[in-house]
Formats: sequence, C-alpha cells, structure tokens
Amino acid sequence: MQMNPPTDPLSMSWNISQTSPPTTVYNTDGEPVMGIPLLLSNREYDVKVFQDDCETSSSVPDLDYHDSISSTMGFIDVDVDLTINQADIEASDIWNTTSELDGSFSFCLSTSLYLNETKTEDNIVRKQNFIFNVDVDKRAGFNLSSIATFIPNPEVNDDFIVSLDGDVIAYQCDPNTLDPLSVSPALQPFDILNICLEETSNINITINNIQDLSLEQSATFTSFVAIVDGSVKDGYEEVVSTSCVSGKCLVQIILINAFFSSAVASPIDVTGSVILAFGNSRRLVDVPVETYFVRGTKENEEEERQLDGTNVEFELTIDLRQACEGGDGVFSSLLSNMFG
Repeated sequence: MQMNPPTDPLSMSWNISQTSPPTTVYNTDGEPVMGIPLLLSNREYDVKVFQDDCETSSSVPDLDYHDSISSTMGFIDVDVDLTINQADIEASDIWNTTSELDGSFSFCLSTSLYLNETKTEDNIVRKQNFIFNVDVDKRAGFNLSSIATFIPNPEVNDDFIVSLDGDVIAYQCDPNTLDPLSVSPALQPFDILNICLEETSNINITINNIQDLSLEQSATFTSFVAIVDGSVKDGYEEVVSTSCVSGKCLVQIILINAFFSSAVASPIDVTGSVILAFGNSRRLVDVPVETYFVRGTKENEEEERQLDGTNVEFELTIDLRQACEGGDGVFSSLLSNMFG
C-alpha cells in the first residue's frame, strides 16, 4: 500500500506557487470556470479575489477553492475555481469593453499563509499575488480566448545600518558560512533576513547565546518579540531560527506582513542582548561576561576569570525601501495561454 507523505510543514517553509497555467472548463450552466492549481506549504491559508491593483476587493469572478495533501512532503495542493458569470463580469469594475464582440477583464488572486489560525493582516507571513488578464470572445457565447498571468515581484531593498555600543557587531551574512556579505541582496517582503552577531574585541571572548531580540517599527506601532530569555518566543518557532557556532550567532527571521502594511516603508529597529562566553572558538567556558575584558598580569593572564555576568546589548536598524514602481522589474513571470 502506498503511504502518504508526512503532512507537517517543513521548518521555515512558507512557499506559494502556481504549478501550471490556468485551465478552462464549463459548468452545467454553460459558464466558463477558470482552474488555478496552487502548491502551498501546509500552513493556515486563505485565497481572495481583488481588482488588478491587488488591494480593492472584488466579488467577481466567483471564488471557490479546496485543498488536499500533496505528494510533496510538507505541502498541500489547493485547487482554485473561478466561475465567470457574463452578466456579473460585464456589470463590474473589472470589465473592459473593446467592441460588441470582444472585451477583457483583469483581476488579482491573492493567497496568504498565516502564522496561526488567526487570519489577520498582522499574522500574514507570506503573501503571493497573481494577476490574470483575460480576453473574451463573445461571438459564440462568452468564451475565454486567452489568459495571461502576471506575478508581481516588488523590489524591496533592506539596507542594514548598524549602530552598536561595545564590541558586538551585527551584519547581514551568508547563513551557510556566517561570513559578511560583500553586497547585500534586495529582499522582498516575507524573505528571510540573515543577521550574524559577533564579538570582535578579543579572541578570548565569544558570543554564547542570544538572550533577547525584538523588532519594532515605531511609525506603525508594530512590534515583534522574537527571542525572550534565551529562547525563541513560544509559537514563533517557524518564523524565527537561531544558532551559535564557533562564537558567532545567526538569527534568521521571516519579516511578517505587518511591517509592510503602510504606504511608506518605515525603518525597523532591532534591539536585543547577548550572553558572552569566556574562551575562544576552540574552547568555550560557559561564564557570562560583561562588555569589558580585564587583562591580568603576565603571571595570571592565562587563568580563567569569573567576570560579573551582565547582558551585552546591541542595536540594529533596518531601512526598508518602497518597491520600485513601474519598470521591467515589476512583473517577474508571464504565462500566456490560448483557449478556444
């Protein structure tokens, strides 16, 4: 007997994709029905229809969808059906008449993945919009003669400007090597931010653990507490990941939708603290130390010293840039298919 794949989502997996071009069938009333197959990480989700600005709600086309466990581990298949009622479409704001026998309409299908079962804007971890431009031939009914699919791909650059006290530095890094990136990539909403923390004043002091870390966007009163008392906050394990190797610590955070909700991209302040360890990358001693390191005399400088344990604080500001308007980068994918 064939076994179904595990249904639990993969760690840090928040994927949304259209697996094939739209199809068209006709229901018992002779109305065309567009079929859109999607592949989603097995998370809380919803699907909505908007006008082609992906912001203004639209009651047409009529939306229906259902999901099933995918053959891809940790994913679900979502089948979206969009019923095209001629009278409703022609009476709506999405309809564009080109002649008595021809016309077109455009709309946006928006799919969101949520942190939990509370499906609010603030809990959106990943959102993907699909814009469909549909040409209609009215010579024989209300036939869909062609469907073009556009996937908006806003360019959002995150420039990391670090302002630190003490000897702990933060930087955008390669998550595999923990090395600083020579060129910071352009990150889109819902991408993973890779931030490395490192103590640089002395080879005998290294970061042992991240004690606290919070993100705050004061302009929108949005805050995100990622790490508390040395651990990822309960319930956020799928959007925050931490690891410490050889004295360096890596924090990976998926920026939730709330940080991009305003019309103006406002900076995010990252604050937190770390616990330092006395020792080097070859031998760590789990003794918290404060920012300064008191060097002993030549006679005793090799001895291990119990220093007063206090947290070392750090600050990091992430400047978010608005998506570029217009230009070749606005749409990243075009699928055009003819239907008779």
